[in-house]
Amino acid sequence: MKDKIKNPYLTPKKILVTIICIVTVFAVLCAGGCQGESSAVINENVVEDDAIDDAAAESSETGSETAQNTDDSGYITKSAAKDIALADAGLDESEIKDCEIDRKSSNGTVIYDIEFETIDETHEYVYIINAASGEIISCTESIEDTANTTLSSGSSSGGTSSSAIGLEEAKKIAAEDAGYTTSTVTFSKAKLDKENGQYVYEIEFYAEGAEYEYEIDAETGKILDKDINYD
Repeated sequence: MKDKIKNPYLTPKKILVTIICIVTVFAVLCAGGCQGESSAVINENVVEDDAIDDAAAESSETGSETAQNTDDSGYITKSAAKDIALADAGLDESEIKDCEIDRKSSNGTVIYDIEFETIDETHEYVYIINAASGEIISCTESIEDTANTTLSSGSSSGGTSSSAIGLEEAKKIAAEDAGYTTSTVTFSKAKLDKENGQYVYEIEFYAEGAEYEYEIDAETGKILDKDINYD
């Protein structure tokens, strides 16, 4: 009978040591992985906390700004409404005078009615602003000194252009549409207005016992509206 060959590496003692080493390595690896996950969670929580803090700060700043522009009733203040009107008109506080601001209700909507004119008295403005949202509902700009006023093709006052008409031309268009000439009627009103971004001539005159009212596009000369009142 042949003698069995003993494997020096498979003694019970060495097998036990090998198992202990494997278990130890596995435990170390598991501990490292858990620590990495824990660190990642902590970092993620820090980022989320920073984001929340930033959002809270921004909200606080916005809330503070809103509070300054609104009164106790939740509507924007008169000062804020005035600033909105001036910004839209492209004017500064020092360039206007006789500013009147009234807050009232119109068809269930609380509005600000704002009226002012320029220091040189050539332009008058009327703004209607939503008191809750600050939205401009309507704007009318009356240009008083219109004797020699014409418009550029870009609808800005001043300058001349073959595509725009002057006040005298507007008066002629209105009179001739009614069947008269400018010399045979009596004008009671002739001025240039800017209504919601559009320049319009408002022409009114009397002829043979009737009152005529016209609105004429200052760019094209087209009659936008007319009305005849007989006495």
